Amino acid sequence: GNAPKLFCQHCQKFVRKGSKHCWDCGKCTEKFDHHCPWLNTCIGGRNYRLFFVATASLLSMILFTISVAALLLAGVLADRIIDGPLRVALIIAIVWNAPLLVLNSSLFGFHSFLCITGTTTLEYIKRRRARRQAKQERLQEAKLAREKAREEEKAREEKAREEAPETSLATQCKSEPE
Repeated sequence: GNAPKLFCQHCQKFVRKGSKHCWDCGKCTEKFDHHCPWLNTCIGGRNYRLFFVATASLLSMILFTISVAALLLAGVLADRIIDGPLRVALIIAIVWNAPLLVLNSSLFGFHSFLCITGTTTLEYIKRRRARRQAKQERLQEAKLAREKAREEEKAREEKAREEAPETSLATQCKSEPE
């Protein structure tokens, strides 16, 4: 199209404005969100919807697996109580899928938040780093201000100590009878 193009020094190609070079893939991605190590590809403008749907689908699958296993163990879906190797397999299915449920729920929740706020993962990370950096700078400035105040207080105390003996000698001389 007629979209403005930029030259990527790393890819040695012209890319659309707003693209970012991914060091993991070695290519530029339009509307870059993040590099997904699980899919071994960059997530961006062209495939973000598919990534989001895949995350939602995986979450649904995990929820379904845990729910069916729990219902079978509780005897809701079977006429008899399940015991023996099948019971062990159902317990293992729940135990193995529970951490995946937590992780995928977090991933799905985070990307839902990003979709609602219209933010990419990269933008979120950059803003978070900037806020953290600003906080560190404020803390450093406050620390330096406290140190300066302590030094000034110390200097005032030192000056007061230097002036104090002269004052006390003068007072003693005036108070003694002649």
